[in-house]
Amino acid sequence: MGKTYYIKTLHFYSFEYHENGKTIVINFDFRDRVLYLTPTMITKWEKPYDDSEISYDQKLQILHNIRECLLERRRPEEVIIEEKPEGAGEQ
Repeated sequence: MGKTYYIKTLHFYSFEYHENGKTIVINFDFRDRVLYLTPTMITKWEKPYDDSEISYDQKLQILHNIRECLLERRRPEEVIIEEKPEGAGEQ
C-alpha cells in the first residue's frame, strides 16, 4: 500500500502537509542543512477539519512523515525531531 501523506512546498519558509484529504500549513524555514522539527509546529488541520484535535502522538507521527518526505527530496543533510522541546510540557 502506498503512502497516505505527502508535502507540497509553497515557499522556502512554508509547506503543506497532506494526509488522507486533510491539510496542515506549516510555516518553517527549511533552507538550513540541519532541520529541527517540534510538535509545536503542528497546530491544526485546515478547514473543514480545523475542529479536529491532534493528539501529541499524532503530532509525532506527522513529524516523522514530514521528516521522511524531506529526506527523500534530499533537501537537508539531517532532520531532527525534538519530541519534547525545552520548556514545553505534555500536550
